[in-house]
Amino acid sequence: MNDINARLSYLDDTQEMLAYSQKRSSIRDDFKRFLKQLPHSPVIGDGTPEDIRKFLVFKDSCGKTQVHVLLCPNMGKTGLQRCLCPRRLASGTVAGIIQHLKSIYEFIGKGRIWFPHDNTGNPACAPEVRLFLKAIKEEQASSHVLPKQSKPLFVRKLRLLSIFIRSCLDDLSISSRDRFIFARDQAFFKIQFFGGDRAGDLTLTKLQEVKQLPGDDGVLLSHSFGKTLRGDRKVNCFALKPCEDHVICPVRRLQLYFSTMKGLGVFRDTGYLFRTITEREVVSLDHVSYSAIYDRLKYYLRSLSMDEGETPHSIRGGCAISYMLSGAAATPSDVMKHVGWFTEKVQRDIQEQIY
Repeated sequence: MNDINARLSYLDDTQEMLAYSQKRSSIRDDFKRFLKQLPHSPVIGDGTPEDIRKFLVFKDSCGKTQVHVLLCPNMGKTGLQRCLCPRRLASGTVAGIIQHLKSIYEFIGKGRIWFPHDNTGNPACAPEVRLFLKAIKEEQASSHVLPKQSKPLFVRKLRLLSIFIRSCLDDLSISSRDRFIFARDQAFFKIQFFGGDRAGDLTLTKLQEVKQLPGDDGVLLSHSFGKTLRGDRKVNCFALKPCEDHVICPVRRLQLYFSTMKGLGVFRDTGYLFRTITEREVVSLDHVSYSAIYDRLKYYLRSLSMDEGETPHSIRGGCAISYMLSGAAATPSDVMKHVGWFTEKVQRDIQEQIY
């Protein structure tokens, strides 16, 4: 029985550590605190569609999307302006919160349906909540608030990043810790660009999932866990081959990263591929986080004075568009297969950016 309880505890803990679960827990805690402030102070299980609508309006205080009124001269402009027009949550963020609330109520046994005749079921699934989201989308569309898309990062910037990082590595005075981080970042950005992988998924790649192709003809990466990979027969698999352009070659940079790990005495046959390193220059067993990769990319872009709002997702977008424009992909469907996209919406986004 102890083994059974330990196994269940382990599985519960792994779910709680997922970023999605942590976000859902944060929203659940915020919702509980909000309900206590209402006059009738309901517990979460007694929440109604109206309570959810009020909670979503309450969350607008955290919004960063400025919704301009009809006569505002700033309508159509991007970014925050100095006018008095209110800031709201973006419609996509509202939709995400509603999805989390649906999951929260489903978890406590409320199902996925709201029954208005007796006010039972899942209140986040009620028509009133759906109409609320529709009204938010229409309000922001009429204010010319468009969904944000990551600015693609193309080969030109990748080369400049690579040259900058290589110059840092050439500095013999840098610490072992900095050398490890520079080598890791070099390999990460290039593998993501040529593989088109999600940055968050790539951080979870394990060394056992990296295989050498026959004849030292490159490497093969194959992993089955990430944001859109949950063990449901979806596997993201891609091969990386050496480039004639040594500056941006992902295989050479991966080899440099391996040799750096070996120089630090890190066993590199098992565990996570991209790891963190402590201030005491000890490489940990933990994988590097998405936020760390985000910060590192921003650091390089700002050091080169060429930050135009790119994020790690921009590297993936640059891969998809470059793959299409180079002629290597005949159709957007080929791009989707290469980068591991599974929805038709992505195909439309690619076509819009290219054409």
